[in-house]
Parts: sequence; structure tokens; C-alpha cells
Amino acid sequence: MSNRLIALLGFLAVIVLFYFLPSWTRKSSSNSASAISQRIEEKETQTDDLRSAMRYLGRMTPQNRDLTIKEVRLALNTWLEKADVSAANYASPKTLTGLEPEMLASVGCSSNIALTFDYWDVDYLFQCRLMSKISDWVVDEPLGDSLIRPILAKYQRELEEQEYLKLEEAYKLFDWAMRNVGLDPEMSSVETKSPNPAGKVIELGPGYSYLPWESLLFCTGDFIEKGRVFTALAAQREINTGWVVDAGKIWAIGVLIGGEIYLFEPKLALPILEPDELRFATLEEAKKNPRILRRLDLPGRFDYAFNPGDLNFLELFVDQPPVAASARMKLLEQNLLGEERMKVYQDIDALVKNFQTAAPKATVKVWDLPLKAQFHALQIRDKLRITSDFTQQYRMVNGNWMWDSFAAQGRMRHLSGKFKKSSDGKQGAFALYMKCRLDAETLKKLEWDPDMQKAFGMEKQPDESKENHKGRLMSHLFDLRRAKVDATMLAAQLHFDRGNYLESINWFQQLLNNDKPQEQLFAKRWENISRYGIARSYQELGDEAKFNEYLTYSSPAGQAANPHEAGNRLRLRYLKDLNAQKAGAE
Repeated sequence: MSNRLIALLGFLAVIVLFYFLPSWTRKSSSNSASAISQRIEEKETQTDDLRSAMRYLGRMTPQNRDLTIKEVRLALNTWLEKADVSAANYASPKTLTGLEPEMLASVGCSSNIALTFDYWDVDYLFQCRLMSKISDWVVDEPLGDSLIRPILAKYQRELEEQEYLKLEEAYKLFDWAMRNVGLDPEMSSVETKSPNPAGKVIELGPGYSYLPWESLLFCTGDFIEKGRVFTALAAQREINTGWVVDAGKIWAIGVLIGGEIYLFEPKLALPILEPDELRFATLEEAKKNPRILRRLDLPGRFDYAFNPGDLNFLELFVDQPPVAASARMKLLEQNLLGEERMKVYQDIDALVKNFQTAAPKATVKVWDLPLKAQFHALQIRDKLRITSDFTQQYRMVNGNWMWDSFAAQGRMRHLSGKFKKSSDGKQGAFALYMKCRLDAETLKKLEWDPDMQKAFGMEKQPDESKENHKGRLMSHLFDLRRAKVDATMLAAQLHFDRGNYLESINWFQQLLNNDKPQEQLFAKRWENISRYGIARSYQELGDEAKFNEYLTYSSPAGQAANPHEAGNRLRLRYLKDLNAQKAGAE
């Protein structure tokens, strides 16, 4: 081929490229822009599904729970179908072993790598959201404990700032849980070692009768359930906790901060202190210094169950439900933004490793009790769907929070830190509590006045018998009287939370002094928590005679023992020691 022909062919090629390349470029650019637009649209749709799920979750209450969970599940599972699952960089935990397969399957957690949200996953998310809201406002409030403030101050000089803040937050959350959840006498004695609830799940069994959010709602629990409220709150602040167990007996909650395990005792409602210097005791110090456990005895009154010779067969139980270590929770947590952010995923392997490093001679494992609590809650939910003696008894005890009463609404606003009327016009917790406080005349009139009954939605229906209407009316009156008393207790707690100690005393005293026969039974339920609240209020007011009176209260002969008494008297001892140290320093 001649050079002239080669040059001609090259020239023609240039002409072709000149005329056709722009159209190819335009087409390619158009396709690229379309692909980018489609990806943006898909991302926005994904985001909309996730935002919808979080909006539904924010509207969830214990009363609309079943209906709302369906909506949240649908939105979350739709979001998951389009989510970039590779972004999670998830690895199945190695330490999450030995849990009962049947129980795991029943709560939708047979597989931690499964990318489908189950009913109990959403129930767990509801709990996380509630605990996140509580922990946010509780840690922002000043510490309302004049006993612990000077003890904490010592650590401000010793710990790095971040670790000190964690210790302060841990105590605030622990103290709030201890004050706001009444201690059920079940397993509450400090003189008895409580076994780890093992074996088959039984109806209303120890340690797992209530999930942490239920203990908060019902304001009661045994010492494990009460302690689990604290561990759930601490998780939202990324404070690592685990239960310390000696020879199969549940002891205290270990809080891992700065490489040390500090001991918080839910039966006593106090951290365990080093008695000579009044400092937080660590697990290692409790093993080495016999005075730490010995000084928990109250001679002539209480002999603390754990002795200096114990703590030879230690275990540490990580308190997290299995779903917290799942791929779906990790993926979800990574995609939550702004006010939606909360802690829903736990790196169980890392948590176990951290505790193992801090306590190398202890056995560290994931506790099966959180799974048992979910399984038990499933059984209770199914039982409550049919009318039975159990249903009636359960509603008799907890029913005030199971229907959409002003007390239940107020409690949810209280737990969310919404004390006053909000910008959207919704009433605050205190106003809703006050709506429950019907006067005796109104309640009496409701028994016979048709107009009053109509105003409360309790009028007789045209085809209803007199007997049925009367029974329905008496049941409603029972609920209204209980709501009135319960709201009084909650108003007292709210005032303490806000630092209004005189008001808190006033409201707690109304419970102790309630002389109305139809309300006394309800008020009696809150007697111990009221005395403790009054004592703590007088402590903050500096009235030594009064807090001494209430902290040393013993139940009269023939009545059930006050489960708070040992912790109350120990608190009084510490207060006296603190004052003696102050006097010596002066």
C-alpha cells in the first residue's frame, strides 16, 4: 500500500471521528447522567424507608405496640432490600454460643447474619430508643447525690477526662434507675446469695419477668430487673457493663472504665465503696482488701451475704440480647443520623475481650438471661390475648400502663424528658399526671351520675344489662383510683429529677399519708420507694435529722421487711463517714 493511500485512509478516519464522536459522547454522557440520577433516586427512596421506620418507632407506645411494630418492620425490611450490606463489614461473633436454639428461633434470632427484622427486633429498638432518650437528659442534669459528688471529685484529678465523664455518667444513670424502679422483695435480701436464674423459663420467673423497658413502665422489678435498667441505659452511653457472678451466685454490676471494673450493687442501690478512703471499689481491690466486703455488714441488723473469702470462682456475664450483635443492627446503626442516632449494635467479641483483659482470671461469657427475658415476654404476650385468671391478675397489677391512660401518656413523656408543654402543643408529663388526680367527689359521683359517666365514656349502652354496666364501671373506677395514686408517685419522682426537693417531699408524703380506704392499697405499693425518695430529698436539702429518720425506717413487726433498708442504713453510715472526713480536714 502506497504512502499516499495510507494518508488518505487516515484523513477519512479523522473525518468520521469528527462527525460521529460528539453523538457518541452525548449518548454516553446521557446514559451516565441517567445512571447517576437513578442511583440518587434509589438512595433517596432507601432513606425515606429508613426515616419512615424511625418516625413510626418514635410514635410507638406500649399501647399501640403490636400495630406500630408491623409498620416499623415493613419499612425497615423494605430499606434492607436496597441497602448496601457490604458497608457493614460484619463478622459473626465467636463468643455468642451456647444459647438455646428454640428460644432464639422464637424471637426471630436464629441467625445473626439474617437481614430481616423480626417483631422482637423492633421491640428491642423501642427499648433502645427509650433508653437513649432517658440517658440524654439524665446525664445533662446535675448529680443529685451529695454523698457521691465529693467521691467523684477525687477521680477528676486521676482519670483522663473521657474516662472520668464515663464514671460520672455511669453513677448518674445507676442512681436514676435505683430511685425510679421500686425494688421487689423477691431475691432482694442482702443476706442471701441469689443464684443465676438457670434452667427452664417459668411464668414470672426471677430476673426475667420484665424486660428493662417494662420495669421502667411498671416502676418495679427484682434486683436483677432493676439492674438491667441501668445496664440498658449505660449501653446507650457506650459504657461497658457486665454482671459479676461468684460460684453461680449473682453479685454486682461491673462497670468497665479505664481498665478497672467498678462495682455497683443494685440490692443496696449503691456503688461498693472502699471504706477507709470513701472511693469506688474495684473488683480487684475487693478481692485483695477484706475490709471492703466486711464493711458492708451492719452489725446486729444485716450480715452481707458475700464474705472476704469469696470471689474465688468469678464469672462476668455480658448483658446483651443476641440481636444486639447481629448484622442488621450494625447496618442500621451505621445509617442512623441526627436525633435518630442510638446504640443498637454491640460488638460482643470486643466486649468480652475487654472484660477478659480487665479480669484475666475470671470467665467471661454472654449471659442467656436477656434472651430468656425476650422469650418470657413472648409467652406473656400470648397469654394476655385470651381471658384467664392470669390475664386478670396481670392486668390487676400492671393494667394502668397497658391502656392509654393519662398516667401512661405522662410516664412516656417523663421518660423522654418532656416535662413541660412542647412547641407542638403536646402536654408535658406533669400536666398529664395532674389529669389523673381526680378529686374524691368526682370519683364518687361517677358511680351513679349518668352525665358524669357519659363524660368519661362509661355510660350504659342500650343493649347492656345493669349488672354488666356496673361491673364495667367498677373496673374503670378501680383503674382511675390507681392512676391517681400512681401519678402522685411519678410526680414526686419528676420533681426530684428536676431538683425540686421540697416539692418531691410533698408529693411523696401524700402517698404515705393517704387515708382514703379505696386508695390506700395502691399507695402501699409505693411506700418504700416514697420513704427512700423523701430521705434522698432531705439529704440534698442538708436536713440531717430528717434524712436520718427516713433512712433508718424499719417496717413494723408483722409487715413485710423494707427491701431498701440495708442500703439505706449503709448510705447513712457513708454520710456520717463523709462528714467526719470533712470535719477532720477542717
